Amino acid sequence: MKGIRLLSFMLLAVVLVISGCAGEKGTTESGKNAGQETDKSTGTEERNGVGDEKVTIRMSYFAGSQATIDLTNQIIELFMKKYPHIFVETEFANYESYFEKLSVQAASNSLPDIIRQDYAFIAQYAEKGLLMPLDEQIASGKIDMTDVHPSNLEGGIVDGGMYGINIGNNAITLIYDPASFEQAGVKPPHEHWTWEDYEQAVLTLHEQTGLYGDSHQTFPSFGIFLRQHEQHLYNEDGTALGYEDDKLFIDFYEMQMRLQKANAISSVAEEMESKGLEDNVFATKKSAMGTFFSNNMENLQKMRGSSLAMSMLPGSGEGNGMYVKPSQFMSIAQSSKNPEEAALFIDFWINDIEANKRMNTYFGFPYAPKVIEAMEPHFTDAQKKIAEYLETVQKYAAPIDPPDPNRASEVTKLLTNVSQEYFFDRISVQEAAAKFRESANAILAKNK
Repeated sequence: MKGIRLLSFMLLAVVLVISGCAGEKGTTESGKNAGQETDKSTGTEERNGVGDEKVTIRMSYFAGSQATIDLTNQIIELFMKKYPHIFVETEFANYESYFEKLSVQAASNSLPDIIRQDYAFIAQYAEKGLLMPLDEQIASGKIDMTDVHPSNLEGGIVDGGMYGINIGNNAITLIYDPASFEQAGVKPPHEHWTWEDYEQAVLTLHEQTGLYGDSHQTFPSFGIFLRQHEQHLYNEDGTALGYEDDKLFIDFYEMQMRLQKANAISSVAEEMESKGLEDNVFATKKSAMGTFFSNNMENLQKMRGSSLAMSMLPGSGEGNGMYVKPSQFMSIAQSSKNPEEAALFIDFWINDIEANKRMNTYFGFPYAPKVIEAMEPHFTDAQKKIAEYLETVQKYAAPIDPPDPNRASEVTKLLTNVSQEYFFDRISVQEAAAKFRESANAILAKNK
């Protein structure tokens, strides 16, 4: 697998050199609300071989908040203003419903032209032949990746081909309230923080402030914990779990149970009641820190009304654990009848400066050098912190794991259910570890 990934990375570098020579989870209902009142007059501009014939393209995405819907619509309006001969229809749903709907559309050969998707699913769709390879679009400059470092695009490679364009960088982060740490007399997180340091800090924060120190660590954190021990959640071919020692599972979850019994972290019941970022226990000032993706920093500062700070997860300073993650991908369906226009939209999303200023890093941090150069003088305090944090992560990060295998979503759900059984004291941690292993391997064995 490492050899395949290295070969893929080298192929991508070649494609990018060629390109350089060529030139540059809230709503629950689907909708088609972008551009419905927009004048679809014929445009005259031609770029990358796309002419002025009227074209309608469909785009689908998942949305966890109204802000995602509104901002997506704004970017589409900017695109249609620049290219008035192209009309964009959108379809959206919450995370769970979205991928169920895509499965139905794939079965009926009615996928939208542009699919916005998560890293967890891109391999599944590519391997099923549902996505169009984008290597030629990049090499020709239709999707302009000039001067973009290959590491920003590697996550979209499946079996040597490029099937998704990263729309912004992200990384798992502990976001914390420095004032709470100061009040509790606890040294803030640092690059060489250990999990033992973390556990003691959570206990002291609760004892000294009355707040929760944190919430339960979830699926992404467990994956990083495994990577810190040079293990992985999945094996190389995605047919079984990638770690053999259940002690890693036991250690990770026993630590959280100790904190739960001390009431130092929020209860599972409270966490299950949260419907989104807005009512998360950290956003509502009930805890001193929480684990999020880095693009949530700005909204959390606004929600809490105070200056916050960011840190890598404990144990990450020794390497192996952390990685830079594409926030989402844009892919083109293999069945698309308008791939040129779809590529033009993806290029616009990545490279248009006005559009990126409007997005304001909401969908992840931009990586196109010309976009960063134009935006950097106007970064907010939170954006400066995100930029600095991503630099820190890149300093210590190991390459991101391959895209999740088929049925990974079932494994994610399984781990959530098994861990909840443990945290509700229905099974022991040893039983939880064994149950997760047996059931996860049964799920993944279907990939053989």
